[in-house]
Amino acid sequence: MVRPALTAGDTVKEMLRYDMQDTLSCLERTSEYEIRLFKERTGKQFLRNKERTSERSAYITFMAEDAIIDTITIDGYRASQIISQFNLRNDSLELWINSRKAFPDTIKLGVRYLKTDSTGTLSPVTEDIKLPLAKEKRTFSKTPRKTLTKQDTTCVVKMEADPQTVEQNGFVLEFKYPIISENFADVRFTSINPRQVESEEKYSITRDSLNLRKYILRPESALKHGYEYRVK
Repeated sequence: MVRPALTAGDTVKEMLRYDMQDTLSCLERTSEYEIRLFKERTGKQFLRNKERTSERSAYITFMAEDAIIDTITIDGYRASQIISQFNLRNDSLELWINSRKAFPDTIKLGVRYLKTDSTGTLSPVTEDIKLPLAKEKRTFSKTPRKTLTKQDTTCVVKMEADPQTVEQNGFVLEFKYPIISENFADVRFTSINPRQVESEEKYSITRDSLNLRKYILRPESALKHGYEYRVK
C-alpha cells in the first residue's frame, strides 16, 4: 500500500500546471513514487480473432501464448494443400492454401485446439469458423481476364538490402505467398567495378527459419568498397 506523505494544495509542485511542450520543466517536477505498469500475460486460452487477408490466405489469433493446435481443416481442400506458420509467441497463425482452383467467397475453417474450460483446464475442442472474402481483396479468380494485372499472375517478390548491414544480413527476398517449389538457378548476382566491368559473383540462398516467405541471398566473397552490386 502506498501512503502519500504530502497533502494536496495549490502550492504543491505536483499540483502545478506545466506546458507539456516544455520538456525541461516537466522533467524538473518532483515526485514521491514512480509507478510502472506492465501488461499481465493471460493464462486463459481461446480463439480470439480471425481474418481472411486474401483469396488464398488468412490468419487466426489466440488469447494466450503457445497455443496448442491438433488439426486444421478447410472444406474442399486436402491437408497437404494447407500451409501454416506460427509467429514467435505462438499466439497467431498464418494460413495459405496451395490450389489452382477458384476460391469460394467464404472459407469454412475447422480448428481443433486446447481451450481453457470453465474449470481452468486446457481441453480439446473443435471450433468451426467462416471466413468471408471482402470485395476489395478479390483478385484473379473472379476477375475478368482483360483487367488482370501482372501482379495477379506472377510470383510477387520484394527485395531489401541495407548498405550498412548487407554484409551481415545479406539481400532479403520476401515473397507474397510461400514458394512451393524453390528454384533460384536463374538468379544472377553481379558486381560492377569502378571501370564499369561487370562480373558474375557466387552466392548462396537460404530460407529464413522464422518466415516461410523470406529468403536470404548472401555473397560468398566480401563486398568491395566502390563496387556496385546487382541481383537479377
